[in-house]
Amino acid sequence: MAVYRGVFSVGDERSVAGELILRRKSSKKIKLRLWDTSPFDVSPNKTIHGIVSDGSGSKAVSVFHGLVVRWTDGFGRSLHTKDVIFSTVTMGAERLELHEKIIRSAGFAFDEIKTAFRNTEAFSVIFGPDSDLREQVERSTKRKLREDAVVAYFNGDQRDLNILDTALGDIEINARGVTGHLGPDGIPLRQDGPYMLLKFSSPLDLGEARRRVFIFRCFVGLLIGYVPALTDFYVRLSPTDELPDYGHKIQVYSHHSTNKIPKRSLQSALLDFKNEMEFTEVTKKWLMRNQEKERHDANLRFLAHFGATKYNEDRLIGGVNMFDLLPQGDKLYANGKEMRDIKNVIKRKAEPIVDTLGENMLPSLDEIIEHAVDGRNHYVHGNAAKLDFRRGRILIFLINTLEFVFGVSEMLECGWDMRRWLTQARGQDHTFGDYLRSYRELLQEVKNSTI
Repeated sequence: MAVYRGVFSVGDERSVAGELILRRKSSKKIKLRLWDTSPFDVSPNKTIHGIVSDGSGSKAVSVFHGLVVRWTDGFGRSLHTKDVIFSTVTMGAERLELHEKIIRSAGFAFDEIKTAFRNTEAFSVIFGPDSDLREQVERSTKRKLREDAVVAYFNGDQRDLNILDTALGDIEINARGVTGHLGPDGIPLRQDGPYMLLKFSSPLDLGEARRRVFIFRCFVGLLIGYVPALTDFYVRLSPTDELPDYGHKIQVYSHHSTNKIPKRSLQSALLDFKNEMEFTEVTKKWLMRNQEKERHDANLRFLAHFGATKYNEDRLIGGVNMFDLLPQGDKLYANGKEMRDIKNVIKRKAEPIVDTLGENMLPSLDEIIEHAVDGRNHYVHGNAAKLDFRRGRILIFLINTLEFVFGVSEMLECGWDMRRWLTQARGQDHTFGDYLRSYRELLQEVKNSTI
C-alpha cells in the first residue's frame, strides 16, 4: 500500500488537501479523501488534478471519473471531508487530460503469470558466489544471502517475442526475468517479468490505450484459463524536447474485476511461447476478429466468469447469452440461411471441435448443449425443466460446456492447433483440460438426472 498526500484542484482556482491511497494488487481498495476547513464541491465525473508526495519526491496526479461516496459537511466541526471513488488515476511527471492524444505506448504485467512464458534456457547458475557478487546481490535485493547461496542470472539469450501490426498495435512480450535463490530451498531472490508492451502507430488518449490493454488482458486470460489481475500498468507519452527518444513514463492505476481462481500450473497455456509462428498468427487473428463490436461484447461476456469457481444460474444464463451476442455471420447455415434457434448456433460452433477431437472424445455433445439452453430457458422464461439442474455437478457441467465450446471454437477459427496442445500434455492444468478429463463421468451424471 502506498499513501500520497498533497493538494488537489476541485474547481476554478479552488484547491484542497487530500490523501490518495493505492494498493497495486487490490484495485478495490484505492481511494481519494479530500478535506478543507470550509465547504467545497466535487463535480461528478470531472477530472481532479493534484500534486502529491510520498516522501521521495513530488508527482503530478490526475483522477478520472471521480464520484463522491461519503462526506461530512462540518456539522459544527472545523473540517469538511469527501471520499471519492474513481475509474482511473495516473501519476508521474505530467498530468493527463482524459481525451488528450499523447500516449505512444503502454506497458503492463499480470499477477501470477511470472512463469507462464519464461524461457528457462536463458539462465545460468553460480554456486558459491564470490564476495563481490554476493555484495552486489545483497545490495540490489536488500536481503542477506546464506552461506550456501545459489544465484541464477540471465545469460543474454534474448527470447523476447515481437508481434507486429496487430489490431492493437505492435506487441512485445518480454519473457526474460532475473531470479535467484537463497539456497536449495528455492526461495526467490528477485523476479521480474514477463512484461508486455503495446506500441501504437499514432498517439492515443488514455481511454483508448486502457481499452487496448484490457482487450489483450482478456486474450491472455483465455490462454491461461482465467483473466489475471494487472499488477503494473504504465504509459509513455509522446517524445518532448526534454526526452527526444521517448516521452515521460506515467503510472496508471485502474479499477478492474478479477475472479477468485484455484492455483494452477501456468505451463498449460493454450499457446506455447517457443512456437513463435503459431503464437504470432493466432494472437493477430484473435485480436483482429475482436475488433467486431459484437464479437468483442461476446468475449467480454465469456471472460467475465471464465476460470472462476463460483457457479450459479446467472452464469448459465450468461453462457447462452454470449452466443446470442456473436456477429450475424456466426449464426448462418452453410447455405447462408439464418439460424433462428440458439441451440443450432452453439452446435455449429461446436462442429470444428468435434472434427478436431473426434466424436469418441465428446460423445453426445449436442445433447449437452440442448440441456444447457433448456436450463437458460427454464430460469429466464419458466419453461419446464428436463433435468434436475441442482443435482450433483449438473449445473457446473452445463456451464463449463458452454464456455468450452465458445472459447475453443474461437481459438480454432484463429488457427490454433488443439491436437498438438493436447499431445504435448499442455492441457493438463488448463480449464479446458479439466473439462475434457471429466467429460464422460459428468455426461453419465446428466443421463442419470433426466426428469
